[in-house]
Amino acid sequence: MCHNVAGAGGALTEGKYAPPLSDVSGVHIYEAMVTGPQNMPVFNDLNISPEDKRDIITYLQYVQDNRSPGGFELGSLGPVSEGLFIWIFGLGAIVAITVWITAKSN
Repeated sequence: MCHNVAGAGGALTEGKYAPPLSDVSGVHIYEAMVTGPQNMPVFNDLNISPEDKRDIITYLQYVQDNRSPGGFELGSLGPVSEGLFIWIFGLGAIVAITVWITAKSN
């Protein structure tokens, strides 16, 4: 959750920051999970199994190789931001059309 679903990084508490994971090798990601550099917690084999760590690295590499399979990235914030974008502009368009039809009929 610190690096976000797309590994794009993000803000933490007390002015700290989780860096983006794009263009980071799998070896470095694995080392970071095991050693916990800077603000990152240590994820030993009791917390996350080595197989799960490899799965996480594989997912992050997949995200790096397939930048935006669903369309616009919208800051790599995930499907919530994309859905919110559609709702805001979709509802805005419906309201605008309704106002236009009402004004035209008067």
